[in-house]
Amino acid sequence: MVEVGSRTWNALYQQRPSPAGGSIFKREWIRYYVRTQEQHREWALSNDVAILPTHFDKMAQSWDCTFKGTDTSDYVAGGVWGRKKAQYFLFDIDHRRMGFADTMKAIRAMSDKWPNARSKYIEDKANGSAIIEMLKDEISGIVPVDPDGGKEARANAVSPLFEAGNVYLPHPNMCLGLRTLLKSLYPSLTQHMTI
Repeated sequence: MVEVGSRTWNALYQQRPSPAGGSIFKREWIRYYVRTQEQHREWALSNDVAILPTHFDKMAQSWDCTFKGTDTSDYVAGGVWGRKKAQYFLFDIDHRRMGFADTMKAIRAMSDKWPNARSKYIEDKANGSAIIEMLKDEISGIVPVDPDGGKEARANAVSPLFEAGNVYLPHPNMCLGLRTLLKSLYPSLTQHMTI
């Protein structure tokens, strides 16, 4: 049995590849968390903002590397995620234009900052292949990943997790650059949203 989200259902069975909202991600699918109950009270947040769990079933890093660090090159995207049962929490992200050496420094820094993120999934494309080769004997837990499809295909693959309310991002009060970052990572996520 294969589970599908509303976008896939609309495409397969309703002959409408995009839901009425028009994008891969919808604003109402975004869930947030804060670190403590005190933050939740201090900021007078609604009950749909979660309190970050204290323990996680798994923590991991994920890296999408690029070839060059020029002003016109793609961004390197690295993040640290934690999973607690069916819920996924984004802890940290590094999203910059970086060359080879700076990407290696960023992976080292993220590994030092988040030692419990033992798995480091690095896309085995672009500079990723060389970075994997250079760091595999220095940093434990490096796992090469050969992704299926492009960014849109990968966004579609995880959109059911967002739709189900299983993905939590740091509340914008905690992460002031989140709005800008989300717009650059997933324009369809933020096309009609105010975060």
